Amino acid sequence: MQISNGKIVSFLQTLRTPERTHLVVKRTYRYNDKGDVPEITEAINGKSKGDKLTIHTLGFKGLKYNPMLKQQVPKKNIKDIQNLKIGACLIGNAKQGGYWAVVKEITDDYVLLDANHHLIGKDVYFDIEILSVEESEYEPSTQEAVGILVPYS
Repeated sequence: MQISNGKIVSFLQTLRTPERTHLVVKRTYRYNDKGDVPEITEAINGKSKGDKLTIHTLGFKGLKYNPMLKQQVPKKNIKDIQNLKIGACLIGNAKQGGYWAVVKEITDDYVLLDANHHLIGKDVYFDIEILSVEESEYEPSTQEAVGILVPYS
């Protein structure tokens, strides 16, 4: 059976750059042609169980660096500041919802955080292995982390 709109697809996804692997996840969801990562959505259409492919892209389609996502945060507002290092990823909450940001600079008074995606503009590879393609009425949507490597840099 081939991947097409409405099919339940499960695949193993490894996100890497030439320097290292960043993330390994198992994803299962109802496929449609408006998936969250256009490069993957386009490439897996028509594939079948057992197929393996590598997708190369420069950054991510539609993502552009936004200087407004860099912010100086007073040190007093950051927990566990004594263990903080440049390149660390912080996860937090704001009025607009959850966010993650990379520590870019630490001074005596503040920490410079950058909430832009750390892979914008970089060579990115997705190694994909299709695990299953099925017909189903239920609505799965799972993403199971198999391995995550940090800090970001």
